Amino acid sequence: ARRVLAHAERVINALGANVREAAPCDLADTQVAVRDMIESLLANPDALMWVTRLRNEDTSAGLHGVRVALYMLSLGRHLGLPAEHLMHLGMIGMLADIGKCRLPRALLDKPGMLNPAEYSIVKEHVRMGIEALGGKEALPHEVYRGIAQHHERLDGSGYPKGLVGD
Repeated sequence: ARRVLAHAERVINALGANVREAAPCDLADTQVAVRDMIESLLANPDALMWVTRLRNEDTSAGLHGVRVALYMLSLGRHLGLPAEHLMHLGMIGMLADIGKCRLPRALLDKPGMLNPAEYSIVKEHVRMGIEALGGKEALPHEVYRGIAQHHERLDGSGYPKGLVGD
């Protein structure tokens, strides 16, 4: 579990560096990391979760993406979803906030509430992430949709499109 967590964090940090530098993003390593997380969860559902909890004080962006992927995979496993759906969930978790790598660090680290102009900039991370990953055509439809809609809300108060309903 420690090896899997360390590998996933290295992969997402390297991908984040590519996004920041506007370098091409190859998702093959991300897929391998997610596959390893799935295998670890299936072999021992608690081990990876405990290793992640031991690093609870770490708030790095890389570990955040890994944690989100882990929680999504755990829920998917609990629901009995097939491997293909678990792979999509893990990819969404790892990649949903990758666009934040293109935002000004001062904005992400700002204490307190963002003003409306700052919040507008932060909301662009969804579009930036999808573009950095190669756009809609480069991702499986389910992964693209999960990333594109991860801040949407049932009541329409989310972003980027303010979608209503399920």
